[in-house]
Amino acid sequence: MSEQTVLTVRGEFDIIVARSRVRDLARATGMNTTDQACISLATSSTARALGLGKAHTGQILIEEINAGERAGVRVVCTTMNGGKNGPSRSIQEARMMTDDLTVEISPENETLITLVKWAK
Repeated sequence: MSEQTVLTVRGEFDIIVARSRVRDLARATGMNTTDQACISLATSSTARALGLGKAHTGQILIEEINAGERAGVRVVCTTMNGGKNGPSRSIQEARMMTDDLTVEISPENETLITLVKWAK
């Protein structure tokens, strides 16, 4: 696994920066333009669905993942101050744009949504 990038989200601009960094990493892993758009859009949609930058401060972790000969991108959106949202339409749409999406609630009542997209 390569180095991780962790961005603190306090406002809309931070979500835009995260989206751009996700797209850049997706391009670097060999994803086509459509897959780059899917993972970057899923990232911003998920962050907004969690209320990051508005209702909650949060973090977005971005990293390249490798499994044998496959490369991909993992994005973890996390609320940092007790934000808790149930499944929303945005989360369901993000699920359709990625290869894997998981939702976890930590013992500290933080919501973590992990997105994975593999280069094909």
